[in-house]
Amino acid sequence: MPMYALMATIGLMFAVIFVYFRTYKAGISFKELLLYLMICSISALIGARIIFVIAMLPQIDLTLSNILYYILNGGIVFYGGMFGVLCGLYFVSKILHKDYTLVINIIAPSIPLFHFFARIGCLFAGCCYGVPWPWGVVMMNTPHVVRFPVQFFESVCNLIIFFILFFKEHKLKQYNVNLRIYLICYAICRFILEYFRGDSVRGIWLQSFSTAQIISLLLLLYFLSTGIYKNLSTRKFQNIKGEKHD
Repeated sequence: MPMYALMATIGLMFAVIFVYFRTYKAGISFKELLLYLMICSISALIGARIIFVIAMLPQIDLTLSNILYYILNGGIVFYGGMFGVLCGLYFVSKILHKDYTLVINIIAPSIPLFHFFARIGCLFAGCCYGVPWPWGVVMMNTPHVVRFPVQFFESVCNLIIFFILFFKEHKLKQYNVNLRIYLICYAICRFILEYFRGDSVRGIWLQSFSTAQIISLLLLLYFLSTGIYKNLSTRKFQNIKGEKHD
């Protein structure tokens, strides 16, 4: 039984059910939700394959035939699928004249919920495996090596992020920070856990960082820089307002 496909399907089912009971906040009907699901499924697959090809660039010859082969027959990369989903949500929101920021933050908690099941699928399927470790699990493709169960730990991290977003959402002063919190938390977890990955099909650049680590760093730098900019802008506005008041 293809366990990854099975667990990913279960994860998608739970994510869609979760989103369905939240769509009233954005005024999304059931038919509109199906349109979101259809377009995002396509854009997620496209994004996942594109980032997979990018991840494989250090290991393959840059010929058109190789690139086309990996696009059509390669694996999938979560970050690529996630960015594909965000693009799909934006596209459909523009068509349906929905508030993209509201939609994206309603859906944000469902991303780690789906990923929780998908990483369990990775554990069962034996992909995305960990480095050799004194204790852990044995993969079918390397039955003579005990490996660190990195898939399980990433799955747990995703579940924790989901509960943080779900239970703390009503306490957030700004509803639109859901996606930001998710991306920051996941980027930190993914950057650390990549050091415990033992498979090479994820692109190692400069013999130091994987593709996922580079993307994680870029996300963290982006949110850090925007946070500093907003903080400085707020202080500047308050100073100007204080001078006018005086």
